[in-house]
Amino acid sequence: MTWVKPQGEAQSIALVHGQVSETVKWDARALPALLDAYTQATKPVIGKVPLVVWPETAIPTFLDAVQERLAPLILSADANKTTILTGVAMRDDSISGREYFNSIAALDNTLRYDKRHLVPFSEYYPGFAFFSYISKMMGMPMAQFTAGTGAQVLPLMGQQVAMGVCYEADFVQEMARVDTADWWLIVSDDGWFYPSAMAYQHWQMVKLHARVLGREIVRVTNQGVTGVAKINGEGTVLALPTDALGARMAQVQAYTGQTPYVRWHDMMLLGMLSFVFAFVFMRHRRSLRQESPE
Repeated sequence: MTWVKPQGEAQSIALVHGQVSETVKWDARALPALLDAYTQATKPVIGKVPLVVWPETAIPTFLDAVQERLAPLILSADANKTTILTGVAMRDDSISGREYFNSIAALDNTLRYDKRHLVPFSEYYPGFAFFSYISKMMGMPMAQFTAGTGAQVLPLMGQQVAMGVCYEADFVQEMARVDTADWWLIVSDDGWFYPSAMAYQHWQMVKLHARVLGREIVRVTNQGVTGVAKINGEGTVLALPTDALGARMAQVQAYTGQTPYVRWHDMMLLGMLSFVFAFVFMRHRRSLRQESPE
């Protein structure tokens, strides 16, 4: 059964698939070459599409530290009405001190989403400050982020786009609560797990969740599976973990309406489980009564 319906025409976007190993990516000496690689991959599609997306932490430093270097690309994109989104680290000063975020942001800083679900013992250290010293000893980059609290649905191309970073696409219960989205955008860096099967497992999860939510999910990765998951549970794969860094053209369709899961979340499943437990309990009590002596 079809619970949702298309809203408007499908739109063309460009996804810049990454092919950068973690040993190279976090080497400060490689930053200029890395920025040049993403810039060169993006230039041919500027003006051809309204949106270009780079993977999670495609820029492996803070956005404000590289905006001057990326100024020609930013000016060209603005002049041609193309928005470039990238996964990048952000830093803000607050009353409690300086905070750091794993974010999706426009290169011109006009749009921003901060990751809410951080990975324990990798992006933050719960409970004890002791673990932060371990990360420093190991030289683990970007390991003390703050969870974001801002809007998860942002306006893009005249549509409402929900955003997530990496394994946030695995929390389908929370994704279902975002019922104002026309489609989803997920950026990820699967290079941490390369060459394991995890990149393909992430893609399988995303395809399932696109069907459950009734919304297309665009996934842009580094050394992962880049593509568009469709509402029928299938997907258009644009690049595999071994494919070269480069821009891939994609079509994304907005949808409206609600699937049963979005409407009722886990209530149907919980109701069925409650019925099963009650049935088993009653059968068990009946058997005890039959076995008890008169």
